Amino acid sequence: MSDKIIFVSSAFRHGYTQEDIEWAIETKIYEGLLEGEDEIYAIIGFAVSGNPIEVFYNILDDETIVLGN
Repeated sequence: MSDKIIFVSSAFRHGYTQEDIEWAIETKIYEGLLEGEDEIYAIIGFAVSGNPIEVFYNILDDETIVLGN
């Protein structure tokens, strides 16, 4: 995972917080390229509450990812 994460407003459209998303990244059980896409990656992890969530991101550069689109 990259050192820097940029959050855009759409990353929060389902009511999850930045803390939830960061925890999902830390607790990921899957990470990979989204099927049928060339630049969108998916993470399956857990929110702070323990509920599973999906997080989608794009790679901006070697050190930065962008969450939400």
